[in-house]
Amino acid sequence: MKNSIRTSHAAFVASAIDNLRHTEKACPGFTTLDIPYLQELRKSLQFISQTASTPEKEVNLDIQSVLAMHMAVEDKPNRGGLQYLLSQLMDDAIRQKFADSLTNKHLAFYNSVACESAGLWLNVLPKNSTFTFDPAKTRVLLSTRFYIRQPEFCDGLRCDCLMRRRENNREHPLIDEKCHHLITGCNKSAFGIKIHHACALAIKDLVQSAGFRAKTEEVGTFQDYTGTGILSEVEKRMRGDVTIFDLPGGFRKTILDVSNTKIHPILSDAAFSRDEAKVEFSAQKRYDERVRKFAHAATVLNFKFQPIIFEITGRLHAKSDAFINSILKHITGFKDGALLQDYWRKKIACTFQQGVGSHILEKLRMLKGQRFAHQYFENRSTYAYESALGDANMR
Repeated sequence: MKNSIRTSHAAFVASAIDNLRHTEKACPGFTTLDIPYLQELRKSLQFISQTASTPEKEVNLDIQSVLAMHMAVEDKPNRGGLQYLLSQLMDDAIRQKFADSLTNKHLAFYNSVACESAGLWLNVLPKNSTFTFDPAKTRVLLSTRFYIRQPEFCDGLRCDCLMRRRENNREHPLIDEKCHHLITGCNKSAFGIKIHHACALAIKDLVQSAGFRAKTEEVGTFQDYTGTGILSEVEKRMRGDVTIFDLPGGFRKTILDVSNTKIHPILSDAAFSRDEAKVEFSAQKRYDERVRKFAHAATVLNFKFQPIIFEITGRLHAKSDAFINSILKHITGFKDGALLQDYWRKKIACTFQQGVGSHILEKLRMLKGQRFAHQYFENRSTYAYESALGDANMR
C-alpha cells in the first residue's frame, strides 16, 4: 500500500522542516513568506493532510504543527524520524479506508492475512522441497492470499464430499470460487488430514531440535493409571497430536492439538457481522472448543494442554504462536540461535502452505475429470472425445 508519491511528499516535508528551524533563526518571519519553496511545502502538507484524513478523523497539518512533531521526535529518537511519522500517518489512513470498503467476509480474511505468520512463506529461499513452490502451486497460494478466484476453478463444480443441508438432506456442495471449502470444509480423500499430519510432524521435529522428547499421536495418553475413575471412557480414548516430555513447567506431559479453521462461513448464507470479522475471532472459537474437549482430562492427569490453531491463511492463533516461540527460545547457536529459530518458523509456515496448495490443485484436477496416470494428469473427458473422433475416422 506504499507508493512513491506519498513517500516523496513525506521526505520533502521532513527535509524542509529540518532546515526551516535554522533558516527561521537567520531570517525571522521566513515561514510567512509567499515564495515558491514555501508554496510547494504547503502543497505537500495539504496532500499529507488529505491523505491522512478519514471520515472519523480529520487531519490538518501546517508548518507550525509539523515543527512541533519534529521537536517531539528529537526528544524520543527511538520512535523514528519525522518522515517515518508522516508516512505512518498516511499509511494508517489508507489501510483504514481500504478496510472500510471491504465486505464483512473480505475484512475477516484481510485481518487474518495481514499477520506476519501468514506471509512467512513468501520470502524463503528454495533450499529444499519444503521451501520450494512450483509455479502452479504458487499461483494457487497467491490467489488464496489475494482473496481472488482460483485459476483452475470451474463454475458449477461440486465437491465429492457430502454435507448435511436442510431437512437432514445430504448433497454434494458447490465449491466456492476461492476454494476455501477444500482447505477446511472437505473431509474427502483425507486432504485435510494430510495438512494436519504434516504440520504436527513439523512441530514435533521442532520440539526435538530444541532438545525435548516428543511423540505424535501417543496411544493411551489419557489412560487414568491412578485408578480414580474420574475420567470418562471417551476421555480415556482421547490422544493429542503431539506429546512433549520433560518440558519445564511442572507438568507430567504437554499435549498439543493441531487443527485449522475457516475465517468466515464458506458455503452457507449465515449472517456474518462486522464484529465477527475481528482479528482471531474464528481461531478463538476453535481454540475454546479444543480447550473444552481436553481441559478436564488434562487437569486431572496434571498435563498441560495447548491447542495449535491455524487459520486458512496460515496465521497462527496468538497463544499458539506464543507457545511455538517458547519452544524456539531453547534453540541456541550462531547469533543466539536467531537463524535456526527463523528457519523453524518458516518451515512450519511452508509446511502448511505446501499442504494447502497441493490440496486445492489435486482436488480441482480430480473433480474436473483428470486422473493421475504415469505421473501426468490426463483429462478423461478430452480423452474420450478424441477417442471418439479417432474411431469415427477409422470407419
